[in-house]
Amino acid sequence: MSLEQLTENNSLVFDTSYHRHVKPALEHYMDIDIYQQCPCHAEKKIKFCCGKDVIGDLNEVLAKNKSGQSTAALDQIDRAIKKSGPKDCLLTIQTHILITNGEIEKARESNELFLKTNPKHSTGLHHRALIFLAEGKTDEAVEALQDAMDAITGNEIPISLANAFRMVGVALFSEGKTMAGRAHLKYAMVLKNESDPEIGRMLQESLAAPSTPLVLKQEFPLAPVPEGAEWEKRYVNTFRALDRGQFRKGLKFLNKIDSEFPDLPIIARGIAIVNSYLGRIDDQVEAWRRYSRLEGVSVLEGTEAEAIAQLFDTKALAATVAIVRHTYEVDGVELVSELALSNSRLANSEPMPADPFDEGPAPRVNFLILDRDAVTDAAELTLENVPSVIGELLVFGKQTDRGARLEVITAKDSRLEKVNLFITELFGESISGDVAEQTIGESTAMSELLEWRWHLPEGVTRKQHSEMVEAHREHLMVDEWPKLEFKILGDRSAEDAKGDPEVELALRALVLMLENASQGQGFNDGLGLKMREKLGLSEYDRITPEGDLLTGSPILQQYLDFGGLSEAQLMSVQHSAMGVGNVRVLKQLVREVLSRPDMESMPRDVSYSMMAHFADDDTEALEFLEKAKEEARKSGRSVGIYFVQEFEFKLMRGMTDQITELLQTIQMNHLNEPEVEYQLVRVLDRFGIGPDRGPIRGAPEAAPAEPNQGGIWTPDQGGASQPEPAANADSAGGGEESSGLWIPD
Repeated sequence: MSLEQLTENNSLVFDTSYHRHVKPALEHYMDIDIYQQCPCHAEKKIKFCCGKDVIGDLNEVLAKNKSGQSTAALDQIDRAIKKSGPKDCLLTIQTHILITNGEIEKARESNELFLKTNPKHSTGLHHRALIFLAEGKTDEAVEALQDAMDAITGNEIPISLANAFRMVGVALFSEGKTMAGRAHLKYAMVLKNESDPEIGRMLQESLAAPSTPLVLKQEFPLAPVPEGAEWEKRYVNTFRALDRGQFRKGLKFLNKIDSEFPDLPIIARGIAIVNSYLGRIDDQVEAWRRYSRLEGVSVLEGTEAEAIAQLFDTKALAATVAIVRHTYEVDGVELVSELALSNSRLANSEPMPADPFDEGPAPRVNFLILDRDAVTDAAELTLENVPSVIGELLVFGKQTDRGARLEVITAKDSRLEKVNLFITELFGESISGDVAEQTIGESTAMSELLEWRWHLPEGVTRKQHSEMVEAHREHLMVDEWPKLEFKILGDRSAEDAKGDPEVELALRALVLMLENASQGQGFNDGLGLKMREKLGLSEYDRITPEGDLLTGSPILQQYLDFGGLSEAQLMSVQHSAMGVGNVRVLKQLVREVLSRPDMESMPRDVSYSMMAHFADDDTEALEFLEKAKEEARKSGRSVGIYFVQEFEFKLMRGMTDQITELLQTIQMNHLNEPEVEYQLVRVLDRFGIGPDRGPIRGAPEAAPAEPNQGGIWTPDQGGASQPEPAANADSAGGGEESSGLWIPD
């Protein structure tokens, strides 16, 4: 039997958190004989490849390894090599066991000795890929794996390569190479020729994960073969190569067509896609950018391609901002602490259990530094007087080898001068010596602008906070963001680059990525329109629905002419949008569904329930839930599930008036309806209401609203942006947290 058969399910395995672990190798195989395929050359029998004299040693190795004695198995191989020489089958199995045991240095030596006489052997190249992977050299592992695929002759591809594609895919994901990771995991599934729940889960999570930018939540297949094209046969060869896992060979075919028929959008996009499969960052950035500017590519398609390029092009980012630590030596730590505790621009923080710099005991006290005096009365809070956190202050007492000190952490931008001035004015007489500066991290100007932190007084209502967040976000996007400089705009701001056709696509892509951050939550369409108007960017044309647009790009879907979609097409788009959390599509789609009274595929009560998710305020959300109940009653469907949604919604909003009566209504009238009891128990458990999971009895006590900065309400994921109720609560008003959509059946 071949080595591929011997090692089919016994290679290095990576779990989804990217920690390496192994399985026992070769342990479930029986004895081999001289007429079976040789482990090193599948096309030859052992008798005519490595010789019958090696059979006994091979069987002893298998037996020892099967019993978990991998070290003894390796010793046996060493003895066999000394006796018979470095036969290919012995080196092959030796390399495999060494990799499985994590002895990578020895595995490399064995593998290189094998490849010295078999430089184009697929198994040797496969092992080289695994060795690179174990060393953390993912790019080299990708290329070695492609070497292995190119070396395979015939139509059969060893299934053992499925695990290599899986491992490489996971490693690529861990490095942020989403498209390459998906391509490798999908091919691992193809090789197995059966459902693999673990790979399927990883693929699904890569599309559903909030951390995955919406523009990447698509499959990226090559366009179909155009009939009658002069280069049709060569394009077909690209598909054949990709079907065999030969991404690099497929890219060569595309580049060959491109050299003879330059600037064809279908080929240029294919080159960008396959470079992305291979994880070649610089090449894929260049290819996507080239495609975006070709004649025949629409403005929206070009903007999407440029956005993909920007995601992987670190040179496109806004200017970086250093996070610094300033150390002040002080005399009289008691006086310093008293001054800090009594100052209205310093807010107490939770005690730190240890020194964050790992240099000694934990700080005595620590504070948030505000840009203005704290507001104590929520009724007086406005957008103009709300204090923002601009730094942190840690007070350390005297230690054995160093005196008392203050540690100040802030960003090295306009905040640094404000913080330093405040510290020296407040503690000036206690400070001794010069300030010491140390850079401890890095951020970007855009992140620092969008991820603000407010310090809110006790008693701020959710409505009050939401209105402030909305107004502040609009101010930042329309007035402040356009002033940031971006390298992709030629080190200019959006305002300065306005009207320059050379950077229009880059500017459009920057805005598009902002619109779709967190799947569009917290960034309404009106705000995007205002930004484009200010920057002189025209709106995108609506797209006539056809083909892959219905299930493909989530960005292009946002600009479909929904009125022109059939009922079946609407449901296809709805399924696609739900899978990736494409909120901007779902909002438009549900409105279109509700405009068609006779549409049966999506019940009207479900549509109104979804509209409650997208509502702009609490009143509107509750009105939509009432309409959902009304439509459910009309159609004879369960209405109880919408009472549960209302119950959870009100708990999250802290709207506890009549909450007891609402729970009693559910308990008395709706517990027997589908899903109601299950969802109610889930809600009660989530809010810690009730002593146990037993029979649902009794009324709940008022539960505090859960803070979940940003996002739209979804019953299974959390609430919308709201302040913490505590007196010293901080609000990261710019953070967005995506959420799934829970829809009743």
